[in-house]
Amino acid sequence: MPFLRKLKKRDQQFLIRQGSRRLQLHILLGLAGISMLFGIWLPAKAFPACWAAAWFIAILTLCWAVLLACVDFISIKLFYLGEERQDRIDQIQKDYELRAILRKELEKQALDESEPDQNKNDQNQDSDQK
Repeated sequence: MPFLRKLKKRDQQFLIRQGSRRLQLHILLGLAGISMLFGIWLPAKAFPACWAAAWFIAILTLCWAVLLACVDFISIKLFYLGEERQDRIDQIQKDYELRAILRKELEKQALDESEPDQNKNDQNQDSDQK
């Protein structure tokens, strides 16, 4: 899978695990469907053990599929929660850096504005002394 090489290691691991869960889910759903078909086609009175086994397998695989779906849902939430937290941290850091730059610019402007006033005051004091 060449597209996985471009991703971060964490993203690669997540996608591989998610793919294996989803493949397992599809296989289980196929197995559940086949066992339901056998449960429907087998007469319950003629083959009670086979009929019960087919429906037991169907119910068991569907329960496992629901469990896998829940795990997939939770893992997606946790993965993107971590991504969201990291994005928020990055945003806060950038805001802090921007405010520091703005603060320096404001201080520089304040110094630039106060310098002409000081020069005028110095000139006034010099003229008063003469």
